[in-house]
Amino acid sequence: GQYITGRPVFKEKTAYDIPNNRITYLHCTAPFKLLGPEGPFSDYDILTHGDSRYVGASPSVKYPVGDLTTIKISVLEKKIALRHGRVLGSVMDEKGCRNKVLVEANAKRVLENYDEETFGWHRVSFAGESKDEMKMAAKLLGLEIVDEDD
Repeated sequence: GQYITGRPVFKEKTAYDIPNNRITYLHCTAPFKLLGPEGPFSDYDILTHGDSRYVGASPSVKYPVGDLTTIKISVLEKKIALRHGRVLGSVMDEKGCRNKVLVEANAKRVLENYDEETFGWHRVSFAGESKDEMKMAAKLLGLEIVDEDD
């Protein structure tokens, strides 16, 4: 994905807010240059590491508002899961993972189409809208496309 988008990935797991059509993407690490190696550094804070009872340090990266594309490839099943959302901002909260990104998305459809058995728990996200490019790459690789937000 990084070769297609030119941007680093944010590995994440999710928490769903179905009534408000929002998903919080969270993990303990995140890239500092979300818009690619030539892009600006994102603002960040160095905080205690929330998942390990505050032992150690973890960066908390401030995500820019804008589009976000999320994918996961299952090599064994020859499938790719895809979804799109719009970043509303970062969530600052001491509980759990330090990097939390609030995303407006079709949360109900994503949860209904979420296939943990095939794709596992984590997904990776890229700043920007690159769903069409990912679909083209999937076709070239012979992957079945699972559109999680459709």
